[in-house]
Amino acid sequence: MHHTPYGRSVTYDPRTLKKFGETFDRAWAVIAGNFTGSSCDAARLQLATIILEFASDGDCNLLELKCRAIGAMQLPRAA
Repeated sequence: MHHTPYGRSVTYDPRTLKKFGETFDRAWAVIAGNFTGSSCDAARLQLATIILEFASDGDCNLLELKCRAIGAMQLPRAA
């Protein structure tokens, strides 16, 4: 049995995918300074996954999607 990351298969048209990419870029610009070195790749993957999970639930308001994704990220605490 093939397992999809979100428990279901979801497809989007190219225009919607472009919007998700822009949402990712804007969200990453806000939180990128919280990550360094090798943690950047893991954090970028986590952010992308969160955005796609929220979108697959029907949340396609891009501003809200960005804000929810940032809120869902587990940001490192300042020392």
